[in-house]
Formats: sequence, C-alpha cells, structure tokens
Amino acid sequence: MIPSNNIANKIEKIYSNNIQKSQRYSIKKEVSFDKEKLYHMANSLEKKFKLVQIDETLANNIKTLKFINITDDYKKYGIGFCCIYNNEIIGVASSNIFYKEGIEVNIKVKEDYRRKGIATALASNLILECLKQNKKVSWDAANINSVGLAQKLGFEYDSTYNIYDFI
Repeated sequence: MIPSNNIANKIEKIYSNNIQKSQRYSIKKEVSFDKEKLYHMANSLEKKFKLVQIDETLANNIKTLKFINITDDYKKYGIGFCCIYNNEIIGVASSNIFYKEGIEVNIKVKEDYRRKGIATALASNLILECLKQNKKVSWDAANINSVGLAQKLGFEYDSTYNIYDFI
C-alpha cells in the first residue's frame, strides 16, 4: 500500500503490529535517452553471457521458476531481455506492468552475478527496444543500487516515499 502522507500516521497507529514499512525511490518519468550511450552499454557485456529477447516460451520459464514478476500474456504485451549463462537464467529485465503508452520495468540479476554489467546491459537493451516500439519506460527503484542504475541509464531521481506491506 502506498498511502498519501495525511493517512500514513493513522495506518501506522492502527496497524502497528501488522505492517512492515519500507522506503522506495521515485524516478522522474520524463527522460531524454542518449541512444548511443545505451547502445554501447547494451553491447558491453562479456561474451560468456548470452543476452536474448524474451519470447513466450522463455517468459513461461521465467514465471515457472518464479525468477521475477513479468507481464502476463507475454506474447501480446511483454517486452524484455534475459541473460543466460551455462544454460541458466541469471538475469532478467522486463515489463512487469504495461499500459497503453509504455511499461514499468522489473529487473533482477542473481546475487552471484551482480556487479558484472549484466543489469546495465539488460536494461539498456530493454530501453532501446521500448524506444524502437515507441513505448515509454517507467522506473521505480526498490533500493539505492536501482537508483544508481537508473541514473546511469539516463533517468533522474525524484524522491523517496514509504510503502506498507501487511503481514
């Protein structure tokens, strides 16, 4: 739940034992991407890692593995890329939520493979594909590392906000 500020205190008082409060980071929606920079980042991954565009079969595998939440009806609405290493899915950048003009990005790289440029390459490919399809790209960060990646790709940080998970 993402409440407005005027009811957040009430929620915390009423549900104090049943909620978990955490912070997220809002990223500005209007972006002017540097396509040349994105293209360079999209193609800068070590050759041992294979990047592929997600099709319906791969989308179903990602869902079966519960690797990450991605768009339902992938053939019709999905846009994304997957990183494969030794026949194993190690990273995904994909539409999670879609709307008429664009997508909301969801990205994950397995912990053992982080800090190798995989998230950067995946996200760059995803953004370039969205631009090719005339789709807007929205980014909302769960942590400060995601904010850093978003900024590297051309997004601009906006603000923090609180969310509440009922437990």
